[in-house]
Amino acid sequence: MASYHLSGAAADIVDATGEIKRWILDNLEYIEAVGLWFEDFSQTKSWVHAQIFPPKSGKRFFIA
Repeated sequence: MASYHLSGAAADIVDATGEIKRWILDNLEYIEAVGLWFEDFSQTKSWVHAQIFPPKSGKRFFIA
């Protein structure tokens, strides 16, 4: 599978302080409404990987 980054369907966002991760977790209803999926935060210590297509697992937070 090609990277979703190459087609503009995914982005990595620097989040050294964890502030973005906290906002995401506090606002899951908005995240679900706009249709975003994230690589599990335990795998992305200083950034957030967001994508507009669900992973094969269908889980909102997934391990790549």
